[in-house]
Amino acid sequence: MTRPVVLLGLLLLGAVALGGCGRDEAAPVAAKAADRAALEDPAVFEARVDESRVKLGDRVTFTAEVRHDADVEVRLPPVLDVFANALVHEAGRWEESEGYGGRRVHRIRIVLDPGLGPIMGIPALELGWRREGAEVWETIRSEPITVEVEAVTAADEDLREPSEGFELPPPPAEARERRDLRVLAAGGAVLLVLGVLAFVLLRRRRARAIVPPSPDEVARRELARLAERGLVEAGRVKEYYYVLTGILRRYIEDRFGLQAPERTTEEFLAEMRHAPAIPAEEKPTLESFLASADLVKYAKHLPAHDEARRATETARRFVEATARRAGAEGGADVAVR
Repeated sequence: MTRPVVLLGLLLLGAVALGGCGRDEAAPVAAKAADRAALEDPAVFEARVDESRVKLGDRVTFTAEVRHDADVEVRLPPVLDVFANALVHEAGRWEESEGYGGRRVHRIRIVLDPGLGPIMGIPALELGWRREGAEVWETIRSEPITVEVEAVTAADEDLREPSEGFELPPPPAEARERRDLRVLAAGGAVLLVLGVLAFVLLRRRRARAIVPPSPDEVARRELARLAERGLVEAGRVKEYYYVLTGILRRYIEDRFGLQAPERTTEEFLAEMRHAPAIPAEEKPTLESFLASADLVKYAKHLPAHDEARRATETARRFVEATARRAGAEGGADVAVR
């Protein structure tokens, strides 16, 4: 009876000691975080990715974080515009929380496909900030990010040496039989490959040329997918407008040869006014549409559901009108650049 009682007592003493250590360690961690926040600049801007080297087909999580004092006003950069031409699996949005020392924290996460490689580059972003009552805005630029994209190679386990023991060479007669079987197998494989190549060549001669989809067909398909996502009904109106304007900008680039996705709205409108390729009667509609979309993306304007649906109809009418005009004029779907 004495030994179990002693063991039970030792276990209780160990549990109490561990509980005390946990409480004693938690306070220094919080204190260190608070000290770090006190030593930081009035506003801090950081951008990073979870992996700087990925394989083809992997996903990359991009995170941008802003930390600032409570009396500092910030202008958050339009992060989603940077990835307008990338394949975005999860389009995050800026979320605000409270950090140590009363500082405010803004964070956004975006999950991307790095593309076909070998390099995916993310340019530097710019944050504006100023103290309350100050007239001049200060700027902070994040570091540009480079992600290496490697081609997929054979798994390590496929390259390992066989684990079986050493096997003695077979007798001469058996060796000849195995050699003859290998020769027959190799010959059969060569004949099979030649047959497949001949079949493919014949099919290519008979196959018709595949016509790629026109810019308006691509835009119609993307608009239909956007409507199926239900972003407006879910309250994700700003993300909805980002995707909608991206569809229209890519259509304008493919149809008229204007570099719409890479430029700001002001730069694009300035070029559009002097572009003869875009019909003159459609230019006011396009200018009004982009200006209204910018109010939602950058000026915290929250439109009603009916207004968002009207914006979609405006984009669809622009696509249909310019597609009909191109068809009537017999124009090519690929613009000359």
